[in-house]
Amino acid sequence: MSINENEIKDIYKIEEGIKEKEKKVKEECEEDKKKIMEIKEKKKEESKEEDKKKVKQIDIQNYLYDEPFYSDDVRKTYKINNSPIISEISILKTKNNPPNRCYLTAEYSFKNKSIICIGGSDDYCNQYNKITEYNIEKNIWEFWKCENQTEMGLELSGHTSNLVKIDDEEKIFIFGGYDNWKNEFTAQSYLIDIKMKNFEKINYNNYSLNEFPLPRTYHTSNYDYNNNYIYIYGGTDMNINNCKEDNFQALWVFHLGKKVWKKIDFEYKPQDGAPRGHSSILLKNKLYIFGGVTLFKKYQNYMFIIDLINIKMEKVDYNDNKFIKSIIPQPMAFHNAVIIDENKFLIHGGLDKNYNPINSIYIYYVDEMKFDKINIPLIPNLFGHKIVSNDDQSRLYIIGGMNTFKNVGDENLIYKIEEDKDSIFNKNEGNVEYFPMVNILEIKLNKREENIESSVKKEIKEETKLNKKRKWKKLFYSNINYNC
Repeated sequence: MSINENEIKDIYKIEEGIKEKEKKVKEECEEDKKKIMEIKEKKKEESKEEDKKKVKQIDIQNYLYDEPFYSDDVRKTYKINNSPIISEISILKTKNNPPNRCYLTAEYSFKNKSIICIGGSDDYCNQYNKITEYNIEKNIWEFWKCENQTEMGLELSGHTSNLVKIDDEEKIFIFGGYDNWKNEFTAQSYLIDIKMKNFEKINYNNYSLNEFPLPRTYHTSNYDYNNNYIYIYGGTDMNINNCKEDNFQALWVFHLGKKVWKKIDFEYKPQDGAPRGHSSILLKNKLYIFGGVTLFKKYQNYMFIIDLINIKMEKVDYNDNKFIKSIIPQPMAFHNAVIIDENKFLIHGGLDKNYNPINSIYIYYVDEMKFDKINIPLIPNLFGHKIVSNDDQSRLYIIGGMNTFKNVGDENLIYKIEEDKDSIFNKNEGNVEYFPMVNILEIKLNKREENIESSVKKEIKEETKLNKKRKWKKLFYSNINYNC
């Protein structure tokens, strides 16, 4: 069968048509590919933008926190995601830094919105005699120039301090410690005027050994705002056996207005004597005394409660049914404690019974009578440090102390942070070297639920601005009269 010319032409036409269609399909495919690539690129860019907004989470010991973000050039912040108490931790790079030291004291000034630090010693046991003030808003340290500082000396460590109110002015009461100026333990008190930036020595109106606490260090003191009392408990002098003496086992009450001491004895006395390096918290007319070290370097985890109204001291029984669901803290000393609301206080750091610094955080619930433990590796192992809270107790500031991690590189940073899942601190190699630090670690607390009755809330609104900031101090304390 032969194919004529017309049929051949038709076949060519069909082939050309097919080629045209293939070309058109190919062009359409190329266009589709371009569109797909454009869509992919767009999604990729969008994904990058989303990734920038997202914060990578790191899991350390079951605590999730975000990779640090810098809110400015001096603050490195970590967001804590699953802690009931702490929401953020910031490491502040401060300016005009004072020397590193431990066993200092620090108080928060409500009027200045600053933290005032007194005394302390460095790693060579040299006492620091200047008063320094950290301005939180400006992030800078200021060195006070006190005209009478040379005359007074005031080279102290292991002393105590309390922010007090006298004639509507903020002042700081200082008691005891080791006085390097006189090379001795002291029982002297001083009053620092924050407004005038000077200080005075307090002359007691009933000066006698029978009505006066003996010289001591590593004791605790608490300020009773409602009754204008200072409570001193525990501590030690050159002879640690004196911790079993009545003068150390008694509670000493100082009336700020009358400038007289009152000794309060209790029927119950701790078997191993009064502790040193312990902590004490004043809440709801009770002193909560925890930890410390006693005779024969015995580190303890006991809690003693002093009822200031009924003048009674008792040891908390951890075997009581109330403590069945409670965590019992480990023995520790030279830790620090701070109130975080009307029903809770926080205990951090210290040395354990093997003399190792620890970073454990314990929360004690006063009404429930139980301990909780928080483990956050970002908070370092410290002892001999100081924790203060701001005016509304939404933030805590950790200052000074000694730890087992060496500050590497930038001397103005409180810690060297490493982006490492196993260890975010740069540890020392070889033997542990205690390194005293000054600078600031800021801890932001989660918002707590209001647990005060409506009638109390109404009373709060009618208080002055200063009392508002310490609203629970007046509402949760009663008038106490020790006939000072």
